[in-house]
Amino acid sequence: MRKVFNPYNIVIFYLVWVLIGSGLPAGRSEASANRPPESPCPSNLEKNRGGEENHESSAVVIVTESIGTAWPLACGYLVTNNHVVSDAESITLIDQTGRSFIAWPVLLDELHDIAFLEVADAQDLPPALPLADSRSKLDTRVFTVGFPTEQMPTRKPKRSQGKICGLSGTGEDDASYRTTVSVRHGNSGGPLMNLTGEVVGVVRSMLAYQDTASDQTHILKNASCAVKADTVKALLEFLPEKSRTIRTLAKPSGSKEVLYHAVEHSVLQVVARRYEKALAE
Repeated sequence: MRKVFNPYNIVIFYLVWVLIGSGLPAGRSEASANRPPESPCPSNLEKNRGGEENHESSAVVIVTESIGTAWPLACGYLVTNNHVVSDAESITLIDQTGRSFIAWPVLLDELHDIAFLEVADAQDLPPALPLADSRSKLDTRVFTVGFPTEQMPTRKPKRSQGKICGLSGTGEDDASYRTTVSVRHGNSGGPLMNLTGEVVGVVRSMLAYQDTASDQTHILKNASCAVKADTVKALLEFLPEKSRTIRTLAKPSGSKEVLYHAVEHSVLQVVARRYEKALAE
């Protein structure tokens, strides 16, 4: 996919992305071939060797972390937000039991803020979440399960629920829903689920407004945007096809609590890191 310049994205990220994305800058839009996991510390940060002057005592490595949520698809890839993992030099996924997976991006879509990740063995992932067959209607009851950073360091997923209150996002963005689901730092990339156990969207951002008098940005408590699931479906054709699929979460029968509990076991926390070399003062 080619790089896309979209001034609408700049407005959204200025108001809300910095609040929900935990720090990494928005990156590029690309499709790349499968690649192995990157080293947790890039080679250009290694100590100087040989005849070069050694500046080990005067250099420090600055680590920037971005926290989000990811979930698997039946095809064996995982979905999260582009702004969580873009330009990251290492990506770790952690499930509810504390088991971790090294991951890497296969496709990044900056325009819709969607990223697809891959791990070494998809068969080790929790059950995949099914995508909804059709778009949701206004007032559809929905929920998300993710890893808001205020829950750390417990790493236990937290549920937030609400309804779809708009069939387009801010700026009449037809690829997104507006919802009353409350989201926080770390919810980025999480699944927006209906009560039949289908993913109807991907949590993208909190909503906020700017007070022109004070020049302050205020977060709206129960207001968020999610990219529609059919946008995810449209991107699947750009992914390399895998020889095996993974088990999909069966639609639970019984109470909503049964459904919530099942989804909790299918989401993973994303920890994306960047490394920068800087001189110590």
